[in-house]
Amino acid sequence: RRKLKISDELFEELQATTHCQCCGNFIEGKRCIDHCHTTMKLRGVLCHKCNTALGLVDDNVSTLKAMIEYLGG
Repeated sequence: RRKLKISDELFEELQATTHCQCCGNFIEGKRCIDHCHTTMKLRGVLCHKCNTALGLVDDNVSTLKAMIEYLGG
């Protein structure tokens, strides 16, 4: 909350989000408030798996596209 400089009200609204904005699955447990690490701009709320996946590829779109190709997409 402090790192992203968001209000308590916005934080509570984000915490009330029930579905991941990447995979669409119901979020059980911890909600991850996703943001750009360069601009600190808020992007949305993700489940732990999607947040971890984005972090593991350093939010690199080219890497994600290559992974989709690899999977046959």
